[in-house]
Amino acid sequence: MKKRGIILSLLAVGGALAYIAAKNMQKQKDYEEVSYVTIQDDDGEDNDTYDEKIDELHEIYPYLSKKFINNIYEQEDNFNTKYLGKIKLEHIIVFDDENDANIFLDVCNDNDYEVNKDGLKVQVNSYFENENGKIMSDILSVANQASSLTGAYLGYRLEVEKL
Repeated sequence: MKKRGIILSLLAVGGALAYIAAKNMQKQKDYEEVSYVTIQDDDGEDNDTYDEKIDELHEIYPYLSKKFINNIYEQEDNFNTKYLGKIKLEHIIVFDDENDANIFLDVCNDNDYEVNKDGLKVQVNSYFENENGKIMSDILSVANQASSLTGAYLGYRLEVEKL
């Protein structure tokens, strides 16, 4: 009788683990995979001249270089036309300081982002229905917040929910 109870318990645990694995696989299949895009940013001065819109965005996101902002801005049309529907936007940031990484995590948690931290590397996910400017705004907001601390924004990955 004791063996039967142990076997039933093991079957229940196995079933639960199989269910969790299946749910995680389904969540991954719900989105179309897109590779990471790394954004190059010079650490020096912004010597190039930019469109007035870039200057305006730089006032909103002062911790980002105009070159970084311009690189994202140039992709806005692509963001608005290619990525339609429910979006998962994954950001990757690396920090120089553990305390700054923790502050960043607190800010992200307060703003309903899903966050994962591995040492000084942070992954931030946001999920939303895409509309004009939303992807660009999210990238610039997360990168600006990270840059206001000791974070370096490494890149992002976009996924669109499969219908």
